[in-house]
Amino acid sequence: MGKKRLFWSLLLLTAFLQLLTGCRKANDTHKVVVCVPVYGQSLALGEEASLLTNFDSLVSQSDGRIVTQRLDQQFGYFDNSPLKEWVKRMVRYDKRTFELSVYSMAAVLTQRLGSDTLICIFPGGRGATAYQGICKGTTPYQQLIDDIKEAYESAQRKGWEFIVPAVCWMHGESDMVDHTGIDYKAALRQFAENINEDVRKMTKQSQPIRIVCYQTNQLTFVKNIDLNAFDCPEIRIPEAQRELVRDDTLFWASTPVYPFFFAHEGIHLNAVGQQQVGCRAALSVVDILHGNKRRQGLMPCSFEVEDQDVVVRFSQTQGALLWDTVSVSVVHCYGFSVISPEGTDIADSAVIEDNAVRIVCRQSPVGCRVRYAVNGEPLKTGPKVGPRGNLRDSQGDMEKVTIASNVYRLDNWCYQFDVPLE
Repeated sequence: MGKKRLFWSLLLLTAFLQLLTGCRKANDTHKVVVCVPVYGQSLALGEEASLLTNFDSLVSQSDGRIVTQRLDQQFGYFDNSPLKEWVKRMVRYDKRTFELSVYSMAAVLTQRLGSDTLICIFPGGRGATAYQGICKGTTPYQQLIDDIKEAYESAQRKGWEFIVPAVCWMHGESDMVDHTGIDYKAALRQFAENINEDVRKMTKQSQPIRIVCYQTNQLTFVKNIDLNAFDCPEIRIPEAQRELVRDDTLFWASTPVYPFFFAHEGIHLNAVGQQQVGCRAALSVVDILHGNKRRQGLMPCSFEVEDQDVVVRFSQTQGALLWDTVSVSVVHCYGFSVISPEGTDIADSAVIEDNAVRIVCRQSPVGCRVRYAVNGEPLKTGPKVGPRGNLRDSQGDMEKVTIASNVYRLDNWCYQFDVPLE
């Protein structure tokens, strides 16, 4: 027997045995499927994040309520090719199974939603790919739609309700580092419109699909970047993400990623970082489902010049603002800078005043740009040496999560920003 024929014979035998033994299916007493995929590039796919989630524990602790797009518990077999993904599942190839933010997100959702609810999760997208490679009309986008369709049709056959309240967005690094020059804000808004049109046409849901958006933080991976340049185009992508979360009702906050650790201080979050992102995304998804006020994270709402000071005011603060120099290593002015047209940082100090931060400058800041978390060492990221800031709220007094036996606060960290002063 030839090697190719032997391979396919073994593959078919494996598939037959899978059908005989049966995959662990969701308990048929559940009636509602809440589908929340994560989509983007390598961070969405968990690249380099060593698997921390134990799938057996994930299933048992949720009473089987966490499922894939097939409404089973065969997690971890993502591939850009549907055929290769199917083969991985059949032979249970798990050598490239990474930690995904949606695992911890789903765990939180099962704790906060009714016991008749299934949480359907899966990743989508493609690593090292700019927006034009994952937008509507591309293979990754169509696979995302097909995966949602598979879950929807499976739920329909069972007579279950099905809803996609949100898609978690983790993308932006390639467009930033590769200088694609795309209008990222317009592109991401178009993605939101496309997802709403394509998915709601399928599911017939009246509720809009929100984009739970993280904020990328790879400025220091841009070759020859000048972080003090008055015009720093690389900041436009994280700024676009922030502005959409601030202004557009389709966008809800997840979190900036600078407070979390990355594998080897590189471009990919480690497993704990992935879980921390997922837990914060879950808070937004719960509020979306409950019809609560839109989560925007810790977001500046106004900038005022008072003599030689800049006063940055914040809205929707959850508890007191404070400087956290333990979770994130202290940086000059706690991450704030005021950049003159000549490319000089004129900020001397920063102090918290209730729900505002006062930045003391050594000359008039009129005509300058106010920035936050635009700093860091070249080719490094994360809370110790990467682009970062020390400002957070105190949401973690009430919201906490246990990851690998350690308790972590779920505070809101200030979004990175770059705003001109008038």
